[in-house]
Amino acid sequence: MNNANSYIIKTLKKELSQAILRNNFDLSAPEVLQLSQKLDDLMNPLFKEQLETIILF
Repeated sequence: MNNANSYIIKTLKKELSQAILRNNFDLSAPEVLQLSQKLDDLMNPLFKEQLETIILF
């Protein structure tokens, strides 16, 4: 993972935590869902890459 993605992921995780609090832990709030989707979009390719690395070894 490059530094830019790492920084973006960390920032989004913080924003997501704050959004969850702002929305009284309503995980279906649009703001929470939007941030969660952004994190998924960034993290899923990394998870896939890790799994492929594990399977190769």
